[in-house]
Amino acid sequence: MSKRFLILSAVIILIILSAFSIKSFNTKKDTTPIVFKKGSSFEKEWFRVDSLESVGLPKSALELCDEIYNKAKKESNIPQLVKAVMYQIKIVNYVEEDGLVKAIERIEKETQTTQTPIKQILHSVNADLYFKYYQKNKWKIFQILPLENNTSTDIRTWDAKKLSLKTISEYQASLSEIDSLQRISITTIEPLILSEKTTCQRTWPTIYDFVAYRAINAFAHNLLGLTK
Repeated sequence: MSKRFLILSAVIILIILSAFSIKSFNTKKDTTPIVFKKGSSFEKEWFRVDSLESVGLPKSALELCDEIYNKAKKESNIPQLVKAVMYQIKIVNYVEEDGLVKAIERIEKETQTTQTPIKQILHSVNADLYFKYYQKNKWKIFQILPLENNTSTDIRTWDAKKLSLKTISEYQASLSEIDSLQRISITTIEPLILSEKTTCQRTWPTIYDFVAYRAINAFAHNLLGLTK
């Protein structure tokens, strides 16, 4: 394990722990829960998405997912935004050549225009996608010679170091706006944690707890592979 990686990991963990310290000592901080109004469930639209997938029309399903995403974004419908993102990633990864790369590019673009908490959730999800890309392509990645000033945005040209630093920066970005994230209930992103809803509410009561756990877990386990 490299010394540099240990330092970076320590920095991330310190950022996470510092948030808890700030929360404990700053008695004047607003702790009023931030609640988002429930918008449309898009039940009919999601039924059509599932139907299109089942009859082998994933591209049509993706187009409908994009429509749902845009509508949900316009009305700040966080649960449906999250659900649409999960479907988009799944379908793009299935139908597109270099689907994982295209999914990452989609999320990179959306993080530029979305607000808290969806921005932080997207950064967390994207960090995971970057690592999955590494796992899937590491035999190619280790054949790429490191370039001192590689400014390319095409991750297919990145060496292991650049890819690892980008993954780390995505987890860091997922921990921005800590005060707000600590005031938003985990139930706000129900579609993302539906299969483990009860456990999640007990273990990660807020979105901050959720993204912080994902970051810590990645550095404790998955990201160790980036140094090998």
